[in-house]
Amino acid sequence: MPALARRDVPLRMIAERLHLLPLDKLIRAPGIGEGCRLTIQYHDGRLPDQVATLLISQAQAGQAQFSVSYRAPSGKPLSVTPVLPIERARAVTAGLRSLGFDRLDDMPDLPWRDADLWLVERAVGSFSRDLVLAPQQASGPYIAVVALFSTQLWEALRPLNP
Repeated sequence: MPALARRDVPLRMIAERLHLLPLDKLIRAPGIGEGCRLTIQYHDGRLPDQVATLLISQAQAGQAQFSVSYRAPSGKPLSVTPVLPIERARAVTAGLRSLGFDRLDDMPDLPWRDADLWLVERAVGSFSRDLVLAPQQASGPYIAVVALFSTQLWEALRPLNP
């Protein structure tokens, strides 16, 4: 099977192509307090693009809604919904806040060729923020963002093997 064409969909449009609502609209649903999203684009087509979305309810006890959507080799979207404990979901959003995510810009000197790219988004209320980074070349605060997802939301990094 041929590799998927790379960069045929801009990174910020992958979620739309998978028929996912924008994160800032999802968090405005009744009962949702905050959310984050990780979009991964593999530069060489070895794996399908993927989007992981995490939503946390406003209720005191709280619940996490988590899904990972892929652009399958057939071109059709495929989604899985792993169970995610609320403690880990909250650790992700609290971790982003403590890392100063809301003040970060896209990673400087992004390698637009020959590198996998991540689009990380965070939204709460009417506020939303996103940034692009290359996880394998990340340094400084960006490596902390990569480590946070790797340890607390590793299911978001699990690729779909075509």
